[in-house]
Amino acid sequence: MGESARLPIEFGWAGTVDKTPVPGLNAQRPLVEAEIMKTDHPVFYGYGKKTIPVKYVGGTPFRVGVANESNVLARYVGGDKSVLSGLMQGADSIRARPFAVDIPNAYRGKGRVIMFANNPIYRWQNHGEFNMIFNAVINWNATAAIVQ
Repeated sequence: MGESARLPIEFGWAGTVDKTPVPGLNAQRPLVEAEIMKTDHPVFYGYGKKTIPVKYVGGTPFRVGVANESNVLARYVGGDKSVLSGLMQGADSIRARPFAVDIPNAYRGKGRVIMFANNPIYRWQNHGEFNMIFNAVINWNATAAIVQ
C-alpha cells in the first residue's frame, strides 16, 4: 500500500509495474473517483458500483507496462470533476493512472502480489476502502481461479 509498494517493485516481483511521480499535482488527501476495471475480482467483492470514491493519500500512482496492463484492477478517473472532496490541483494528471494492480506468478512463477498505490486503510478515514484489503486477505485463494 502507498509507498510500501516499492518493496515488490525493488525485489522484482511486480513485473512491469512501477511508481512514478506526477508532475504538477498538489493533493491534500482528497476523495477522488476511481473506476474498477475488474468488477469480478475478489478484491472488489461487495462493491456494487463500478465507480467508487477513494482517498488519494499522496504518494505516486503506478505506471504499468504493456505486459501487465491486463492486471490493472482499478484506475483513478482523473480530472477536476473527479475530485469529490478536499483539495487537488492538477487532477487531470492522474487520469487513468492505475491505483490497484494484481500481479500473478510474482516470485519465480509462484505467488501473487496485490498492490495499491493509495492507502485503503489510511487513518480510519476511508471506511469504504477497507474491504479491498480484507477481501484480498480473506479471499487469497479465490484469486487463483481468475483467468490470467
